Amino acid sequence: MKNIQKSSLILLALTLFLPVDAYLDNLDFIMMRMTNLVYAESMPEFVDLHIDPLNVQVGDAIRLNATIVNNTPNTITFPGLCDSPLSAEFDANVVIEQHPACLGFSIVELKSGEKTSVTGPASGIVYRASNAGLTNAKVTFTYSAGDEVRSISKSIAFTILETQNQIQAKLNMQFKLKIDQTAYIEAENIKVQFTDVREDSRCPSDVFCVWEGQATIALKITKDKKELREFTLTSRGGEPVTKTFDGYSIKLVSVEPYPTSTDKLEKDDYVVTLAISSVEQEQKVSVALKIKEKISLLAIKNTSNSDIHSVKIAVDDSDIKFVKTRGWSKEAVDSNTVVVKTTDRPITKGHIMVILLVLEDRYAEITWTVFDAKDAIIESGAMIPSQPEIKEKSFKVQVVEETFVIYATDPQTIQQLIDNYHNKNNFHVTGKLVVGDGGFNSPWSWHLDPDSVRMAEFSIELCDGLPSHVEADLDYWINTAGTYCPWSSKVVQINN
Repeated sequence: MKNIQKSSLILLALTLFLPVDAYLDNLDFIMMRMTNLVYAESMPEFVDLHIDPLNVQVGDAIRLNATIVNNTPNTITFPGLCDSPLSAEFDANVVIEQHPACLGFSIVELKSGEKTSVTGPASGIVYRASNAGLTNAKVTFTYSAGDEVRSISKSIAFTILETQNQIQAKLNMQFKLKIDQTAYIEAENIKVQFTDVREDSRCPSDVFCVWEGQATIALKITKDKKELREFTLTSRGGEPVTKTFDGYSIKLVSVEPYPTSTDKLEKDDYVVTLAISSVEQEQKVSVALKIKEKISLLAIKNTSNSDIHSVKIAVDDSDIKFVKTRGWSKEAVDSNTVVVKTTDRPITKGHIMVILLVLEDRYAEITWTVFDAKDAIIESGAMIPSQPEIKEKSFKVQVVEETFVIYATDPQTIQQLIDNYHNKNNFHVTGKLVVGDGGFNSPWSWHLDPDSVRMAEFSIELCDGLPSHVEADLDYWINTAGTYCPWSSKVVQINN
């Protein structure tokens, strides 16, 4: 402020040496200079800055909320809709996740003296509380003043609390979870959350049934702060079932309570017993899968003291086209389940048998169960084959009764598109519109930029519509909307 006063005095002193006419001729210039000096150091201001939720627990997504006052003499602008002018840097305990984002964009104007509320971060960015403890954040508001991009920052401190719905667990030891509860194995940096009961068709304990039924639960597993794909575990006849992930196995030991004919179970009633161990520690059976072109080779090594006389293979959401084993007979249960068995050539301890499979979807989840001579279960498990990274892939997308074709280059988006085809998510397609069919979206005279194609759970209504709507008013869609995000879009064909 002292510098402003000094400069103002110098300007005023200079005017004293000017004739009256010259003073009047330069009055506008002098006033402009003095006004600029007064506002030279003015900038927008954080009036209120806080996070949401106010009491952050481990696992929460953190939102930024602020009130901005424009203390400058001019109008400032900043991004709105799916974008945000707010961002943050954290010193600890928070990880930044990337998710599918909506692509709606707008420019917000804030005139001099006005104030407005803003939130952040931008769509597709999630600030996730990963550990408990004191956390410092530097929050930045980015704006434009004319052609110049500027920013202001403010620090905020808060404490992340341990979740009240989290328990501590250990490797190789059983633990119990209620719905929405999470188990944390600190030594391995693994978190397992019990998210849903997808099915419970188990025969009530007070009723006689022809079929014993099954219970299917859903789990969300995080390893090294990276969320893996959703896991489902199905217990048939009360038998344990195992799946593998990243060098570990997770076993569903039991689903409680057991149903009765007189009581209806709610989701909050369920308790599951689970156990996690390293794959190397599994003792009874070792299973490996190798995919070569269209053929899947399932190798089963017996490390138990019981001879293996039969193997049941079930494939999730995919038909089994062909099965071949040397010297064993096969029996098809249904289109995606088969049993191979022998009477005189069992797999003895230390020996391996290879089963050749041709599947409709070679990357579908495979569940296996091995039996002894008396059809008693020796071991069971499941595996999800790792898919190679795909640089690009083409899909046909349906919107109501119309279709269009897209190319996608982002590996995560490609997997989400494949999952959408298999009805594993309800996301919709979104991407940047470009003139021309791109060589793949004929007969339409537009296409989506392959590098911009994403899958989103929510988008603004501005970019929703039919392919024919885009075609009929291409100038508006390209130059105003810019983005196409049909809410009812569904992948109906995988082209390559």
